[in-house]
Formats: sequence, structure tokens, C-alpha cells
Amino acid sequence: MDKETLQHKKEQNDADTQDKNRYDLTDTIEEEARIKTSVQISDFMQEQIKKRPLSRKKLTERFLLTGGFAAVFGIVACLFFVLLEPVFSNALFSQDSGQGVTIPADVREVEITPDEMKSEDEVAAEEASRTERQIENEVNKALSEKENSPEQYDRIYHSLQQLARENMNSIVTVSVISEDADWWGQTEENSQNIFPGLIVAQTDARVLILCPANTLKEEGALRITFYDKSEYAAEIIASDTVTGYTVVAVAKNNFSEETRESIRTASLSSEAPEELTGRPVIAIGSPTGSPGSICYGAVTGTELLDLPDACYQRITTDIYGSPSASGILLDMYGRTVGIIDSRYIPEDRPNCLTAVATDELREMIEKLSNGSRKAGLGIHGLDITENISENNNLPMGIYVTSVEMDSPAMNAGIQAGDIIVSTNDTETLTMHQLASVLNQAEPGDTGNLKIMRQTSGAYEEMAVEITFGS
Repeated sequence: MDKETLQHKKEQNDADTQDKNRYDLTDTIEEEARIKTSVQISDFMQEQIKKRPLSRKKLTERFLLTGGFAAVFGIVACLFFVLLEPVFSNALFSQDSGQGVTIPADVREVEITPDEMKSEDEVAAEEASRTERQIENEVNKALSEKENSPEQYDRIYHSLQQLARENMNSIVTVSVISEDADWWGQTEENSQNIFPGLIVAQTDARVLILCPANTLKEEGALRITFYDKSEYAAEIIASDTVTGYTVVAVAKNNFSEETRESIRTASLSSEAPEELTGRPVIAIGSPTGSPGSICYGAVTGTELLDLPDACYQRITTDIYGSPSASGILLDMYGRTVGIIDSRYIPEDRPNCLTAVATDELREMIEKLSNGSRKAGLGIHGLDITENISENNNLPMGIYVTSVEMDSPAMNAGIQAGDIIVSTNDTETLTMHQLASVLNQAEPGDTGNLKIMRQTSGAYEEMAVEITFGS
């Protein structure tokens, strides 16, 4: 190989070596750059970014802004609740709120026997055709029954006892609960004014109970104990200022099945009180002063109570009762004919069991059960019947015997001796008619009366405008 060829190969090798070194250097530079970039990125990611501190002014602004938003939200929520609460209430409770309470009149159905349907001639013929032998048989039968009189009495009293117990479910115990503190500051419940109450009506959501007068004279929570011994809280619905009776309600939503099945609504009799004289009655509730006591007897008489704007009748019995007796009177059909009320016991018979007839109380009880009160006029009166009118030359109507102090009647100028003939354009010639008209009105309503007043020996008609009270 000549010299030139060797020289050429050497130059070629040197060139290849330079190219390789150049490529290696490029790769090294690129690798270092990549590593450096990675390190910078890593350092950048690990760098802690510090926020600019807020000034006190900005903090105050943010606090006020947040509080403002909260206040606006609260106002909107309140408005939403106020506007829509009636809608929700109506939707949830419309089933009961629209359900008016009606106290039905329980009229005894008189059954006509086949003997009563016969003519007088037929009855007389049958009586005349009876033989001596038939009469003798009847006498022997009566004598035979007399020998078994103790057993008969036992059966009779057993039947009366069953009738009384069947109606015990309509009696509840009303208690006024107050809390007293002892020396160590511990509170304990104290029951006051424990009286029987009467279940007078039920709705889908509530049980309505008539409480005797003065039951609620003490302040405290009301508690009702039903026949099955279950206890529930109650609230006052309305009270009558004339009789003092109050209707309270117990919500049914927490009732057990046993309580629901044990409740019985009393059946109020609509029989005229004067028809009760001489009839047997059963007293239940607390006639002897002890809860759960039962007494048997008969009605001895009835008398009109002198109460304003009313014609309530007092029932007296031959039952020996307690001066603090309470409860109800039942007839032989299980109907409530009277509310035992010791306020009307005759002064000369302190142990005479006395009641107020339910016939006239029904409208008032129905009014209270619906959350209303009877409108008040404030007069005591007597009915001028047709006979009294003819015999004494008086107009027929209600003779005003006295007027309550500061009553609507006194404020309107009505005087004792006036005769009321019309109320609110409705003829009112009896106290019963007046009570019915007042039951249809509300306290605060305005009305008109027509009265007859004696002037110079003659009665003249006068028109009176009046605002009814409670």
C-alpha cells in the first residue's frame, strides 16, 4: 500500500472520530438540558406559593357580606313559612278543621204494642170475657213470682249494673296538674281539682269532653284519664260564662288501639225534663264523692233555674248524694238525662243528688265544641203564656224580671218589667226561643230587639239596638 493511500485512510478515521465525538457531545448536552429542565420543574412544583395577607378592611367587608347573605336567606325562609304555613296546615288538618261538631238529639222511640192498637170496644170485650179461672191463674202466678222476689231483685240490679258499666266508658277523669318545688329544688307534679268529665263528641282527630263548672279554676296543665287508665294532655276549646261548663279536647294521634276501642260518646237525651218525674235513673261518675260509685233512684221533680238568657232545668232525685257529687244521670235506655251539679242542691236538702237537664244544654255544648260561645244578653225572664196573658191583660212574650249589671241589656236600656217579643227579627215569646236565637249569634254581634214597655197604663212597642256580650 502506498503512502498516499495510508494517508487517506488516516484522514478518514480522524473524520469519523470527530463526527462521533460531536454526536456524543450533542447527546450529552441534550441529556444535561433535559435533567436541568426536570430539576427546574421539580423545584417549581415544590416551591411554596405564599398568599398575600388580607387587610382588616377586607376581612370586615367579607364578614358583613356573609352576614348580609345569611340575613336575606333567613328573611326569605320566614316569608316562605308564613305564606305557605296555612296551605300546609289546611292540607294536613283539613279533615278535622272542616269537620263541624254536631250533638245529635237522642229521641226515645215509643213502641206501640198490639194491645194499644186495639179499639176501646175490643179491649172492653176482652176484659168482660175473662173467666174466673183465668183471673185465678194470674193471681197464683203473681204469688209464685213474689216468693222469688230476692232473685228478681238481684236480676234487676244486675241489669242496672250492666247498663251503668256500659256507660262508664263515656266518663273520664279531668285533672289540673301543677308543679311544686321541694326544699332541694326538685319539681313534683301535684293534681288539683280532680273531677269526672263527659265525652260529648268525637271527630277524626279529637275527642271532645265536657268538664263541670269550676274544674279549671286553678292554673296548670290539663290531663285526661280515660276508662282504660291511659292519660293524655288536653287543651281548652271554649267555656260558657253562664253555666261555667268547659269543653276540652284531646288529640287522637297518640291513642293506643285499646284506648280507641274503649272510648264511648255519651248519648244526650232530648226528652223534656218534666217528663222525667217519677222515672228511675242511675247516677254514675262520682255521685257519692268517690270516683266510680254507682247509685240508683228516681227523679222526684224538676224546676227552672234562675240563670240569665237561659231556661235550664234542675232535676232533683231521691238519691242520697255527696255535697261534692259530680257525674251524670242515666235513664233506663242508657241516655244521659242530666249533668250532676252540686251548686244547685236545695238548701233544705244538702244531700239531695241534683243535676241539670241535658235537653236545654245540648245547643250550648255543641256551640262550645265548635270553639264558639253563646251570645249574651243579660236578662232574667219568665214566659207569659196564653193563659197568663188573657188573665192579666199582658202581651205574650218574655217578662223581664231583672237585668244583670253592666250587661248588654242594661247598656241598651232594657228594664225590669219590659216584655221581649222579638229578637233579631225572630219572634221570641219564650226563654227557650230566646236561648236558641242567642245560640245562633256570636259575642260582639249587633242585633235588634222589640219590647213592649208599659207607659201611662198601656204597653207600647219599642225597638232596641244591642251589641251582644259573651
